[in-house]
Order: sequence, then structure tokens, then C-alpha cells
Amino acid sequence: MGRNNDRDGARRWRLAADVETRRSDKDDLVAAAETIKMRPVDEREGFAMEVETIVNSSLPSTKIIASEILHSRPLSNVAYLRTFWRILIGLSKSIKVVIFSAKINILLPFGPLSIILHFLTKNHGLVFFFSLIGIIPLAERLGYATEQLAAYTGNTVGGLLNATFGNATEMIIAIYALKSGMIRVVQQSLLGSILSNMLLVLGCAFFAGGIIHNKKDQIFDKAAAVVNSGLLLMAVMGLTFPAVLHFTRSEVHYGKSEVALSRFSSGVMLVAYASYLFFQLRSQQDSYHPIADVFELTLKMGDIRQGDDSITKYFNSLKRLWQDLVLFSTYEWKFADDCNHHKKTMEDGCIYKFLVGLNVEFDEEEGHSEDSDEEEPPELSQWEAISWLAVLTLWISILSEYLVDAIEGASDALNLPLAFISVILLPIVGNAAEHASAIMFAMKDKLDISIGVAIGSSTQISMFVIPFTVVVGWLMEKQMDLNFQLFETATLFITVLVVAFMLQEGTANYFKGLMLILCYFIVAASFFFHTDPVDSE
Repeated sequence: MGRNNDRDGARRWRLAADVETRRSDKDDLVAAAETIKMRPVDEREGFAMEVETIVNSSLPSTKIIASEILHSRPLSNVAYLRTFWRILIGLSKSIKVVIFSAKINILLPFGPLSIILHFLTKNHGLVFFFSLIGIIPLAERLGYATEQLAAYTGNTVGGLLNATFGNATEMIIAIYALKSGMIRVVQQSLLGSILSNMLLVLGCAFFAGGIIHNKKDQIFDKAAAVVNSGLLLMAVMGLTFPAVLHFTRSEVHYGKSEVALSRFSSGVMLVAYASYLFFQLRSQQDSYHPIADVFELTLKMGDIRQGDDSITKYFNSLKRLWQDLVLFSTYEWKFADDCNHHKKTMEDGCIYKFLVGLNVEFDEEEGHSEDSDEEEPPELSQWEAISWLAVLTLWISILSEYLVDAIEGASDALNLPLAFISVILLPIVGNAAEHASAIMFAMKDKLDISIGVAIGSSTQISMFVIPFTVVVGWLMEKQMDLNFQLFETATLFITVLVVAFMLQEGTANYFKGLMLILCYFIVAASFFFHTDPVDSE
């Protein structure tokens, strides 16, 4: 009977400790602890270990209550040793997940090697190269830890986390470059990240997905792509006017007006990006559905058959029809035998969809099974994710300092223009993880995610990171502005136009991907032969 009472007390203790909302049940905790303390030591030890386990896995607010009760009774040395052993096991599992589970972490030793080379040799080229390679896995793991932490938060907090840490590598490198007075390196490296994401990353995703799914055009949600394209055009506007103001020599106060305009425009761009986050995550979150969800709603309607010329005259061919519907041959299509009737239907909250002469067959269970597989529980606890974010950010900061210090020496040692290193080589660090993930999702025919990775990252850099560096430079009393010079601004403007044109149809194939990759090669060659006018002055 006594043991049953102990178990009841321990059960009440667990219910109070596991859920933060039951913090007020301190009386139950005290009663359970008193019941346990009344038992002999040999019978009490098992319950003490259970209490220790609950305390270690509880939320901070519950730990305070539990610790007061737990430490009000003596624990044996065996209990302390077992608790310490559990902590070591949890730490080893966390290290295994973060460090040893990703193949890209084979590049981690390059980071410490760059620091050793910095003190042993004066070879800035090797220090720069090793630092560059060493930051790549850290940037990927930082994104992983951010995703793990976002799993414990809501959409809004998760979106803010992704906005903050999604391009943390670029921000850290930019801050150290600002600290060293390398404003052109900051501008060109951030510009290079945008160009790399929009042309190289997106192009490789389109190309890889198109090669795997070469019998059809892949489709994606045009709504999100159009919104991101609009934000990118706004960023181009923010960068264009300071450059035009400078080169037309129409400033009210020469050398000062463009800085003042840049700071004002940066504030506006930050407000616009915050509004975009609210629009996407809270206000219009139901509008951002994957295209597969639209398929499910559309195809439940059944057969829609060909009718009179009032409908069919708008569709000159079956391909034109599918393009207007944004429905391609992802699923099995069959011609209907009876084409004497037509039906025009509008779904709730959707645009008109016409299926002329088609009978659609769709397996709903397959789509649901794929969706269910996407939701996986996080591998790290909340506090483990926070701890790893702090550790990885600190380590990236250390390597970024050595990277920035060696960049000018590397330009001389490797005989490469500083603009080429800043625009082409530096963005490889921050975009390596996005590059791999975008290709992987495109090969799995999840093009919405690939576009979100590539274009979304470009939007973050242009509308958040660049204005953020202007504000940080203002606080550091550095003349960081949005005047990226005429050549860089024109390159960004043309790139945004090309990508917006590629995204307007809502379809992708390997040829579009190849075009984007070739465009990036042209940009890379242009900066290889480009002489920075600021340096020449």
C-alpha cells in the first residue's frame, strides 16, 4: 500500500513538472516529495532518480520549483553519479547529431588550420582559403540549429529566427569588414550573395530538377515568387538612387547627401521587410500554399469537358491550356470520350480553372502520405539548439576575423581582383548550404522549397542584411551607404529582371536552369575584368 502511495505521489510530481502551465501545482510537488522522503533510503533511491530525470528535462520555470523540493532531501552519491552520467550521455548524443551526422563537417578541421597558419606563416592566400573552407560547414550547421530551434516556436518567432540567423554568416563577415573599414568588401560580398542565390543556386536547382524530371515542366507557386520579385525590385530602387545621386553630382551636400539618403532608405527597407514577415506569417499565411495543395482542391471537382467556342477559343492548344491552368503533366491524364458538354467552375477562394477535354485521375492518399513524411520531430532539445547557436556563432565570428584580415593579402598572393574575391568567392561561404538544399529539394520535385531557399535568401540579404549593415555602420561611425557604384547596381538590376522574367510563368525546366547558370558565368567574368573605381582613386 505504501509503494502504491509513493507511485501516486511520483505520478503527480511528473504531471506538474512536465508542463509549464502547471507551475502553480507546487503543493502536489511538495506532497509527493514528502511521501518519498518518508520511505526508507533503499526504497527511496529509485524515486529520487526518477525525480532527477524529470528535473533535468523540465522547463526552466518548473526546474525552480522542482529543485527547491528535490534539494530539500539528501541524495546518495550513486544518484549524483547517475545524474552526471545522464548529462554526459545527452551531451554526447547532441555532439553526434550536430558534428558527426553531416558529411560536410569533414571540412571543419580547415578552421583551426587557418588560425595555426595565421601565426606560423605569412601566407595570406592559404589563411584566406582555409578560413573560407572552414566556415562552410559552420554556416550549414548554424542553419540546422536554427531550424531545430524554430520547431519549438510559432510561425512568427520561427520566421524572425530564420531572418536573423538565415544569413548570419554574411552579417558576421560584414560586421568584421566594417570594423576594419573595408566598406567596398561589405558591399560587394553582399551583392555577390544576392547574385549567387538568384543565378547560380536557383539555376542549379532548375537544372538538376529538370534533368531528373525531364519529361515534364516542374511547377511552383507564382504568388510567393511574385512577392519576392517585388521586394527585390524595391531593393534595386533603394540601391539605384544613391548611385544616381552620386554620379550625376546632384547632391545638396557632396559626399553627405548619399549617406543620409542611404540611411533613410535603409530604415524604409527594414520596415518593408518587417511588414513582409507579418504579411507572410500572420496576415496572409493561408495564401502561401504549396502547389500540391491547389492540385488537391482542383482535382476533387471531377470531369470538366469540352464545350462551345466561347471557352475553347482561348486555348489554341493543349499546351497553352495547361500553361494557363498552371497544371502540367505531373499526374496521369486521359482524354474523355464525350466532349459535347462543358462545365466552368470556380473554387472557393481560387481563380477560374478550365479543364477542356480531360478526365483527371489523382491519388489523394499518395499526396497525404508525402505531406505526413515531411513533419519530423526535432533532433535537439530547445536548450541544446540555443547552446549550439551560441557556439557556432562564436566560432564563425572567430574565423571571420581571420578571413577578413587575410582578404587583401590573398588578393595579391592569388593575383585576383579584390572585387572578384568579394563578389564571387566570399558568397560561396554563406550560400554553400542553400546551394545543396535547393538542389536536393528540386530533385525531389519540391520546387517551391527550392525557390524559397534561393529567392528567399536573396530577399533577406537585400531587404534586411544590407540595410542592417548600413545601420551598424552608422553606429560605428563608418560611411557605409547604399551607393554600390554604377557597375554593381546595373548588374543587380539586370539580374533581378532576368530572374523575374524566368519566374513569371510558374514553371521550371533544365533549359531555364542552364540559362541562369550561364548568366552567372557572365557576371563572374565581368567582375574578373572589373577594376573598382574606388580602388583606382
